[in-house]
Amino acid sequence: MKIEYRQISRPYSFSSPFADAEFAILIYISDMTITAEERELLCDQIVAAGCRYAVCAGYQCEIWHDSVDFAYLKLNNWESEDETLIMTTWHEKESLEDIVFFFLNNTTFDNFTAANMLVVLFGDAKEILENIQTEINKQLTYVNFRIIVPRKA
Repeated sequence: MKIEYRQISRPYSFSSPFADAEFAILIYISDMTITAEERELLCDQIVAAGCRYAVCAGYQCEIWHDSVDFAYLKLNNWESEDETLIMTTWHEKESLEDIVFFFLNNTTFDNFTAANMLVVLFGDAKEILENIQTEINKQLTYVNFRIIVPRKA
């Protein structure tokens, strides 16, 4: 599994670090001034870049969730195809620990397993991105520790 981190500020634009490969994304919104037009453009870009699972958190995360769904339908002429389906969730008022756990452990479905994972912070709150990265590293270390070290009977 490859995990990349991006912090994007105004002027907002998104491109995938994974070329043409599919990915799961954790979208964390800290900028409360993002307009509906900016959000729509960003979601269009995220979907067109190969997103297959979008985990939305932060400010107005439910609206971002809906915007990703809408971008997917627009791109696919209002049809839903199993081969390209994008799953979306929003995580309002959940702890960072729970959001990261969901992102790392629950973004596989049907014919999609996330080999590429992307965390994107929209806004200038660098400490949020650092906290997410710290939590991901903590949870991955814990998982690896549990896999490597057997429990005693």
